[in-house]
This record gives sequence, C-alpha cells and structure tokens, in this order.
Amino acid sequence: MRADCRENDLAPELGKRCKALKRHKLAVDGFRRTTARPRGIRFALPRVNCTNVLRRNEDAVKSLCFTLVAAAIAAGPVAAQEIRFQGEARGCFGIGCTPVSSAGVDFLNYTGQTFDGWTQNGRLSLTFGFFTWDAFTGIDLVDSPFTLFLAFTNPTGIRPDPVFSGGVEGLIIRGRLFGRTIGLSTTQLVFEPNVRTFTFTGGQPNQSGEFTLALNDTYISGNGPSYIEGDIYDAHTTPATVTPEPMTVILLGSGLAGVAAARRRRKQQEQA
Repeated sequence: MRADCRENDLAPELGKRCKALKRHKLAVDGFRRTTARPRGIRFALPRVNCTNVLRRNEDAVKSLCFTLVAAAIAAGPVAAQEIRFQGEARGCFGIGCTPVSSAGVDFLNYTGQTFDGWTQNGRLSLTFGFFTWDAFTGIDLVDSPFTLFLAFTNPTGIRPDPVFSGGVEGLIIRGRLFGRTIGLSTTQLVFEPNVRTFTFTGGQPNQSGEFTLALNDTYISGNGPSYIEGDIYDAHTTPATVTPEPMTVILLGSGLAGVAAARRRRKQQEQA
C-alpha cells in the first residue's frame, strides 16, 4: 500500500487528515511485519491518495465559487448615489443681522439667488448670490461684517445650520472716462471659517448622508457683478442595508444545492 501526501498542494485541514492516514498505514505495516499469520491470509487496506481527496473537495468549492461570481454579475456594479442640492442664498451686512434676498451697505449691494444641481462623483460647484455697486463716482471705503445663509430645500434636515460669517473690506474708486464709468477696487469678502461639514436626513435621494462645503474668497470687482462661489465635495449617502435581488438568491440557492448533490454522489460512490 502507498501513501501519496503532497502537503504543498493540499489545504491545511486535508493535509492533517492525510498525515493521520499515513501514520495509520505505517502502524499497520509494522504490525504486519511483527505478527505471524497463517498462510493464505493477507491484510488489505484501501489505497490512500490524498490528491484525489483534495480533488473531490475542490469540485464542490469550485461549484460554490462559480455561483457566487454569477450572483455578483447578476447584481451588477454598485453605482455612486448622486445627491441634489437645491435652495436659495440670502445675505446681510452688520452684526446680528437677518439674512434677506437683497441687502446693502454704503454703495455696495448684495443680491441673493436660487441654486439647483446634482453632484457628479460627489462634487458640485454652485454660486450663492453676487455683489454690485451703486452708480456713483468718487471713493468709498467698505468695512463691514457679512453673513451668508443657505436655505436648502434639498437635502432636508441639514445640521448644523448652513450659516457662514465673514467680512467685506476694501477700497473702491469710481470715475468716468470717455463717457464710461470705470471702477478700481481692492474690496474682498472672506469667510472664517470657509469650510464646513454638514449632515442631512433626506431629500433626493431620500436617504441620510453627509457633505462638505467650501466657500471661495470673493474679489468684488469695481465693474460688473462679482459672484460668491462654493464647492460641495465628498457628498455621499449613508450606506443602507442591501436586500438581495431575487435572481441573486436563486443563483446562490442553486449553487448550494449543487454542492449538496456532489457530496451525495461522492458518498454513494464510496459506499459502492
């Protein structure tokens, strides 16, 4: 009788079984050499081939692996959940002011606006209103606190309140040249802090999640409107419990049934 153990090719558990069979075979061989027996009587032990044992188990494992792969293909790739951001930007000048759709200080005016957009790969750029100057000529020095409030309608349940505080500071010089009004400005709006992270409870889609909003410093030009711009990034929904699709359940059940059938056939062959 021969024992064929190739430990490098075997799983650890099957390797242990193979070693045990080998020790059993060696013990029996020693018993046959030291024990006298009548002529014509022979000891017969089944041939131990661990490679065949492993091959039979590999067939069952391969069947299960193919089933899991097919189930993953049927389920399809998991797409990133994009989020809609919608609402209105409001602002005001001064300390403890109430944000409104339009506000002004000296010759500088702020006008709020609505915003609406969907993220792409968790990112979205938006504008939150703009600044303009009154039609005047001369010099004006601006130094005032400014508050920006974002009234979101999507997502919903945003915490903490999306209020950004900052300050407007600078010098504006406006005059007329060849019948045109020309302005030179050093005025700038700076928010501190300008980056904040928020959570939400619903919206489109109707799931909870999180996002980060960063407001850019705004240079207020002496000519034309100057917009407050911001970037939303790392916007994502909270992972929900995934319910397996019917096709996935069917494929997995079929694979398990195949494994059970293979084990029954193997037992019947061993008993025969």
